[in-house]
Amino acid sequence: TRSMPPAVLEQKGCVFRPHVLVVPTGQAVTVRNNDGIIHNVHTQSIKNPPVNLAQPGSVKEISLNPFKVPELVKVSCDVHGWMSAWLWVTEHPYVAVTSSDGSFQISDIPPGKYKLEFWHETLGKLSQEVEVKGDKDTKVNLVFPAK
Repeated sequence: TRSMPPAVLEQKGCVFRPHVLVVPTGQAVTVRNNDGIIHNVHTQSIKNPPVNLAQPGSVKEISLNPFKVPELVKVSCDVHGWMSAWLWVTEHPYVAVTSSDGSFQISDIPPGKYKLEFWHETLGKLSQEVEVKGDKDTKVNLVFPAK
């Protein structure tokens, strides 16, 4: 069984970091305010109760209740309209956020055939069938079509 790191969303330089955060169902999300000014944590969830909390600069950390249902959740700051992030709430550990060059790695996947789903903030979703065979690396090359 793979473990997931703690779910921490930082507000630093009036930017949410990371921009995409994987959150296991049942795990609380810690939101840290490193700016010392007021921010707001507003989740636009559909399947889970939405949150809309002020976070003054004096409040360094708040904890969001665990998300119980898998979904993609947009997070924004109503005080600073350019601030946004995404929480990918999942019930399994076979998830990855790509690096800046688009590469990713998911380890310890049992052998079998799977539907691999890709999501991009502006390009949408694509899926691809993939077969994982034993201890061999499985390479996937996917290109989103231009919009």
